[in-house]
Parts: sequence; C-alpha cells; structure tokens
Amino acid sequence: MKSKTSIIALERVLKKPAQIKSLYKLLNQRKYSISSSKKPSFSEHTHFVRAHPYRAWYLIEVNNTHIGSIYIQRDNSIGVNLLDENNALVPSILQQLLLRWKPLTPIPSVRPAGFFINVPSANSALQKEIQKMGGKHIQNTYTVSI
Repeated sequence: MKSKTSIIALERVLKKPAQIKSLYKLLNQRKYSISSSKKPSFSEHTHFVRAHPYRAWYLIEVNNTHIGSIYIQRDNSIGVNLLDENNALVPSILQQLLLRWKPLTPIPSVRPAGFFINVPSANSALQKEIQKMGGKHIQNTYTVSI
C-alpha cells in the first residue's frame, strides 16, 4: 500500500501516445470493471481514448508512476480506476479532482445535483475507502439480458 504522504499528481489525458499506452497498460492490470466484460484491442483502446468521451479525464500519478485513472462524465458521475494497493489514496485523489471541477447543473430525472461514484460491486476495498470519507451508499445497479 502506498503511503498517504506519497506525492499524488493528476495528469490531464490529452490523447498523447504515451498516455494511450499507459492507460492501456492500466486497463489490462485492472481487476474490476463495470462497463466492459472483454478487454479491447490496443487499436480499439486508442480509438476510445482519441474520442475522449469524458468531461474530464486524468491519469493518477504517484511518485512518477501511473497508478490509475479518474474521470468525470456529463451525468456528474466519477469513475475511479486504481491498482488495488492504492485504494487508501482515494480521499486525496478525489480532493484534488473536486478542487478543479464542480458538478454540472442538475436536470430532473437525468443528472443529480452533486457528484456520485460508480464502484464495481466486487471492489469492497474501494467501497470502504469511499464510505470512510463520508460517501453514502445510494443504489445497486444490475444488468439484465432478455
């Protein structure tokens, strides 16, 4: 586990080749996922990064090493993807992000007033870190196939 005194930096994703490679490496090291069941090819990943689907997107760097990524979507959701041993850094990472960005204006039945974080149901370590910093459990989400 990284020390809470580690130097944390958020590096804005600017679609640079080195960032694309780093994001792909992190994607392949990821233990948990919400939105995809199979890993994309490097070409598919490159296309995704170049499309930059997020309102804000950062690589998370600790002591000059990328340990994950964090993004904000236009529905005010935040996605946190960290290598497992770094979950204790979540409060510091979120603090940096929230100092830079404010939630978009709420839209009834579309977008809530504040930020919310989607966490994979199996990622109990991340859930605990978010709860320790005051995060409240508000919903369970399911996929269905018909």
